[in-house]
Amino acid sequence: MNIEFLQTTDITLCGTEAIVNPANEDLWISSNTGQILLLKCGDVIELEAMAQKPVVLGEAIISSPGQWQDIKLIIHAIVYGGDLWFPSIAVIDQGVYNSLLIAHDYQIQSISMPVLGEVCRRASMENIAQAMLKGIGRFLKHYPQNSIETLKIIIPDEATLNTFYKLFSTYA
Repeated sequence: MNIEFLQTTDITLCGTEAIVNPANEDLWISSNTGQILLLKCGDVIELEAMAQKPVVLGEAIISSPGQWQDIKLIIHAIVYGGDLWFPSIAVIDQGVYNSLLIAHDYQIQSISMPVLGEVCRRASMENIAQAMLKGIGRFLKHYPQNSIETLKIIIPDEATLNTFYKLFSTYA
């Protein structure tokens, strides 16, 4: 799996087959990524996601891309909710792992994933990057032969980009 970092605020410009949306247990689409996806896909993605309740933290579910026909599916990583409106590192790790597992199950070759859990910045960006790296590492350990050729991690700003580069370069 090739991991790329892309600094942008619009995940729909990434040119991948699937996109991860950081979601809450209620499955209301409220994140910045989610709002961009609603504009591109339509309300159907929220309705399809909500129809799959109840969900648990760390789980990932799918919805169609609605009216946006350039991608195959939206993966909703459940990282917010309950007492964890500020995601824990364990939940971020599990959300990344489960998102990649779904992509593999659907034979997705390219996927875009925003920084999960950065909305309220309760955890340090280094801890979030470590959790995401752990989820990726666990997935690759369990599924060394998987369908995913490219994972694009969408980074909101230069400071976050530097943090991710630093951490991921020590892992490579």
